[in-house]
Amino acid sequence: MILFTCFSAIIYFTSCEKVIDVDLRSVEPKVVIEALLPLDSIATVNISTTKDFNTDNDFPPLFGAIITLSDSEGNSEVLAQNSDGLYVGRKIRGRERKTYNLHIEIDGKIYTSVSTMPQLVKLEKINLYPIPAFDYPVPQIVFQDPKGEDNYYRAKLYLNQTRMDIGGETIDDEQRDGVLIERVLPVFDNDQENSRKLEKGDIVHVEFQCLDKGAFTFFDTYAQMGMSLNNPTSNIQGGALGYFSTYAVDHMQIVADWDW
Repeated sequence: MILFTCFSAIIYFTSCEKVIDVDLRSVEPKVVIEALLPLDSIATVNISTTKDFNTDNDFPPLFGAIITLSDSEGNSEVLAQNSDGLYVGRKIRGRERKTYNLHIEIDGKIYTSVSTMPQLVKLEKINLYPIPAFDYPVPQIVFQDPKGEDNYYRAKLYLNQTRMDIGGETIDDEQRDGVLIERVLPVFDNDQENSRKLEKGDIVHVEFQCLDKGAFTFFDTYAQMGMSLNNPTSNIQGGALGYFSTYAVDHMQIVADWDW
C-alpha cells in the first residue's frame, strides 16, 4: 500500500505553556490507484481513497469501479474484482515494447493512463561490496545498460523474503548510457523497520524492474517524500494519486558469505 500526504499542518509553539486550539479541517478524499502489469503476467489494480488526518490508517479497497485494459494490438478486457477487492485481469499479459491503456470509471469520474513496457534488461550478478567502516558487506547489482536509449530501473531488495528499506530504489542511465552499471543496495543496522545489517547465510534476493519514464518518475519522487510536502508525481490523468506501471522484470538471488 502506498501512503500519501492528504495535507500538511505546521504548528509553532511559544515558550509559554498554554492550550493551542488547532482546527484540523476535513479534506476531500482522493482516489489512490496502484496498477501493475508485469512481463508475462496479468494486470492487477488496487484502488483506495485517502483519509482525513485524524482517522485511522486502515485503507480498505474501493468497490464498484469499471476498469478496462487495452493494448496497442487492439486487445481489450474488463478487469474483475475479487473478494479481497483487488481488480484482476484474465487474458492480456505484459509484453516487451507494447503499449497499454488503462481506463477507470469510478462514480462517473474517469481516470486514464498509458504505459509502454520497456525491453527486459537482466542482472548479470550480485556482488557483496565491502564497506571499510563496517564488519559486513552490502549487496551490489551489476547489469549492462542498452546503448542509444533512455532506460529506467527499480531494484527491490529482500533478505530472507523480507523487503528491505534501502532508501531510493530507482536507477537511471543518465550519463551512463550503454555502460556496465554497478549499483550498491545499502542495508544498515540503523534501528529502523525493515533495515538491518547483512549476515552470513542470508538469502539475498533482488527483484529488478525495467520501467517506463512515467512509472520511474512516480517511484523516484515517492522516495523523496521525506524531503517534500508534495505527493509523488502520478502518471494517471483525472486527479487520482498513484501510478500505472507495465514493467519487465528479472530476479536473482545469492546466499551471503564472505571471508573477512
